[in-house]
Amino acid sequence: MRQLLSVLIIMFFCLSCEDSLKKLDRLSVKEANRVQNIQVNFCTMDAQVLKTKLKFLFVLDKSGSNQERSNLGNIPPTLPGSDISGSRRYDPLISFIGSIQKTYTPGSSDDDSISYALVNFASSASIVRNFSSDEESFIDLIINQKYRNGCQAPVRSADTNAYPPVSEHPAGCPSDSGGTNYANAFTTVKNMINLDSEAEKNANPNQIISSHYVVFFISDGAPVVGFDANGLPQMQTLTSIRNVVDDIIELSQSSTDGTANNSAWVESIQVHTGYYYSDTDADATAKNYLRSIAEDSGGGQAHEFAGSQPIDFSSFRIPQRNVERLLDEIIVINKSSLWNGEYLIPDTDGDGMSDILEATSGSNLFNPDSDGNKVGDLVEYKLNGSPCLHPACNPSLAMNYACTNAEKNADLDRDGLSDCEEKLLGSRKELFDSNHDDLPDDLALRFNLGLEPTDPQDAHDNRDADSRDNYYEIKHDLPISFNNDKLFNLVSQTYELTSLGKHNGRSCYRLQVRDFKEVNTINKQTIIKVYIKEKTLLSERLYLRTSEKAVANGVDAIFNDDELIGN
Repeated sequence: MRQLLSVLIIMFFCLSCEDSLKKLDRLSVKEANRVQNIQVNFCTMDAQVLKTKLKFLFVLDKSGSNQERSNLGNIPPTLPGSDISGSRRYDPLISFIGSIQKTYTPGSSDDDSISYALVNFASSASIVRNFSSDEESFIDLIINQKYRNGCQAPVRSADTNAYPPVSEHPAGCPSDSGGTNYANAFTTVKNMINLDSEAEKNANPNQIISSHYVVFFISDGAPVVGFDANGLPQMQTLTSIRNVVDDIIELSQSSTDGTANNSAWVESIQVHTGYYYSDTDADATAKNYLRSIAEDSGGGQAHEFAGSQPIDFSSFRIPQRNVERLLDEIIVINKSSLWNGEYLIPDTDGDGMSDILEATSGSNLFNPDSDGNKVGDLVEYKLNGSPCLHPACNPSLAMNYACTNAEKNADLDRDGLSDCEEKLLGSRKELFDSNHDDLPDDLALRFNLGLEPTDPQDAHDNRDADSRDNYYEIKHDLPISFNNDKLFNLVSQTYELTSLGKHNGRSCYRLQVRDFKEVNTINKQTIIKVYIKEKTLLSERLYLRTSEKAVANGVDAIFNDDELIGN
């Protein structure tokens, strides 16, 4: 009896296995007849061609304590000022400006990618010079500031057009008076950087050229803006000042609430602070404030200069513009196929709409913009539920969207969506990943994932509730809307990356993509797109390069470095 029961159990188990296999066979992947291999030969971008500007903003204390200092708040002042002649502030600044071209652009005597600005602050702040790349005129301005009250100033040589060495300059007579309004000075800095980055954006509408902003905030005391009736100092709070500094740093950070900003044009912002004082009157409050401001601003440094020590501007850290790029990610996509459940079906024109959907929608499966209005079929389908305004996609009856011709033809962030399409979709034209979920915007659109700044960061969600997230499935060409764990015969696209070492400072690689699945498109071609993301070594700012080509079905594809286009 026990033997019979054992046989029945085994038979039942085998039948169950057979039923299970039949069900799995029904869910076997209906995919391509062929696979092909892809090779990508590339190096990271050359740091020397990374387009950035370097902008120095000097914020100098012009308060009355430079000339006379009060003793523990008593009025009138009873001690000599901290920089009566201006030699501690202006002489080292002149030397620093003169060294910048040699240090940061060797071999170039006139680099318009480096500029300078000056803000004076006392009871209030004022812009003395906005950002300018004219080094000579900026040095003239500093000379004028040092000898503001009319004492004899050095003059340029008639032969060389150069000033005598700083050590030979006569004593200065700067104009210093009033309080020490930190908050107003930093508010002025914030407005200047915001307006300058806006100007850079407007000056280069088809290219992102970002800037490193280096702020030198130099003061001889705490933020005293006046005295009360009892002669006690009225001081700004550290919190109120740091709030403004935080606003400055945020100018370099992309917003996540959909608010437009110019962060793509701001490579970095450093806020350095320098505290200069006499040996007899070091102010613990000033030290604390200035140290806290620099340390909390990200990348800033706080230095102190005691006694008669001049302010050494060269002692502060300056950002490197020629920063090595590191490989961050690679994605290779077959634009000529789409997953429909467990089925892999053709998308002949690679526009993100399957041939079946195009046939039922009246659009042209050989043209990603069927009505020729410079807005792709998939974008219009997402916006309006149809790829064209006219049922037959008649170009003369196409939707006329509120975009300029320049917007229709430009793709500032190189993500495959025109500036016009990004405008209509609500994504960011200057960010290839508008909602910061690691997926370029055109792929987010293709796979119906979030791409607006306020959209969920759903690339790493798991739409089909299997063991792989959306991002993995997109990268490895697996269905994102059908549970992969229920499929067998499912071939995952694989990436084999080989390092080829460095060449002229660039890291070089060979990528082999295996098991790249094809489908039988009507035109017997496959559109392949390569995405390469890189990041800078220090700031980890992301950059995107892409290349796209159509190859005959069954033919291996090779991409080379010079075919990659990026920002």
